[in-house]
Amino acid sequence: MEPRTRSGLALLALGAAAAPDIVSFERVKRELLTRGREAPMDTALSMVAAGSLLFYLAEKEANPRVNSLADAFVFVSTCMSVGYSDIFAKTEAGKAIATIVMTFGPGLAATMFDQPARGED
Repeated sequence: MEPRTRSGLALLALGAAAAPDIVSFERVKRELLTRGREAPMDTALSMVAAGSLLFYLAEKEANPRVNSLADAFVFVSTCMSVGYSDIFAKTEAGKAIATIVMTFGPGLAATMFDQPARGED
């Protein structure tokens, strides 16, 4: 694992240990479900934007196919839909970002044009 990846994971783990009520799997899951239901298009577009930026930062020096933010945008947007791209993640961080986008992205993309929830629950 790359030193930058290790230090990033260590900071995340430290933050989760120091403030489990703020950084917890349950809280992240609840926020994603709530925001995905309340504003599906905003959530999907946020995932594309954040995923593209993070993927670009993770891959720009290690991956010859990622030369611009637009390259990362194409990769992330295809991960949320058909899953085809000529770009593949090379770094551990890039693979983790791709995994998250491929896991949650298609579901978000499928609901992107749904009407936002109006609090009828």
